[in-house]
Amino acid sequence: MKSLATQTKKIRAVVNPPTGMDKQEFSRIFRTTLKDLLDSSGYLYFAIIHDMDYDDKGKKKTLHAHIVINSQKRMRVMTFIYRLSDALNWPENTISAMGYDDLGSSVQYLVIIITPFF
Repeated sequence: MKSLATQTKKIRAVVNPPTGMDKQEFSRIFRTTLKDLLDSSGYLYFAIIHDMDYDDKGKKKTLHAHIVINSQKRMRVMTFIYRLSDALNWPENTISAMGYDDLGSSVQYLVIIITPFF
């Protein structure tokens, strides 16, 4: 498993809004500031904002965003968290990240989590 100190080109992250931020503001900032950061960094990236996940106890999670990036250069996972935190001007504890092995599976997760099951 890749740690926060691991250098990798493949990172997936979950971004939660800071305490007290409403959904519209979170979506607006995420779509503008985050897009600017990811585009200017030259990452191949995929992202979704949603509230369709459930925790281990079956409770619906609050609005949050998932990001999957593939960078041209290796970086520490923690460095990505720092960069994202600085760009958004949000506390680092609103972001969790880890490396991943398979781009297809990581992107597929973004699609599966929003698909309703009947």
